[in-house]
Amino acid sequence: MVTSKITQERFELINFGPPGWLSEEERSLLMSVIVLREKAIAFSAEERGLLKHSYGKPYKIPVIPHTPWQRKPIPIPKPIIPQFIELIMQRIRTGLYEQFTSSYTSPVFCVAKSNGKLRIVHDLQDLNKVKIKDAGLPPHIEEFLDAFSGRACYGLGAIMGGYDERELDISTRPLTTFEPPLGRLQLTGLPQGETNSIAVCQAQMTRILQEKIPENVGIFIIMEG
Repeated sequence: MVTSKITQERFELINFGPPGWLSEEERSLLMSVIVLREKAIAFSAEERGLLKHSYGKPYKIPVIPHTPWQRKPIPIPKPIIPQFIELIMQRIRTGLYEQFTSSYTSPVFCVAKSNGKLRIVHDLQDLNKVKIKDAGLPPHIEEFLDAFSGRACYGLGAIMGGYDERELDISTRPLTTFEPPLGRLQLTGLPQGETNSIAVCQAQMTRILQEKIPENVGIFIIMEG
């Protein structure tokens, strides 16, 4: 049942729940589905792709007339600079960042994740001040959870870099420009921290899985149950 992509080692990385959660028949069926849908699964950022334009065209950030902003970079503490630069390099390799020059500059900084690794945060406060708000909202959390009551829940899926898989239109990428030690860069995917991104991502995932809603799937931004 293993393939060149879905190897035995990778199967062992998948959380099928606690012992006894699935019967052998259920586990075998789920493994078969994973193999059949292997192109939709990524085990690393390098394997992650982009959405087809039929599911989501490159997103244009709507903004009002404004004056470009230039903010000074936030100093990165010296002990974490090597890890910070490696994160930047990884995102350049995977296409999430690209070299560019523009009239805009927003700062970035790092925060520690629960696993001790770093997360890069883009400070997009200036962008959020001039963008046109998307009125879309995620589901009401209580109603979302109530929909699962009395049902057999086989899994919870998290989209790997769900925002990154939606392309950002070339015309609005300069709005995300920042300047790390490796030169001026801009985002190529939907930016985290831009306040429309939640509504855009919710609508995007609902569009993709609309035929399975509400009987088989519930969508909460980039989480599916």
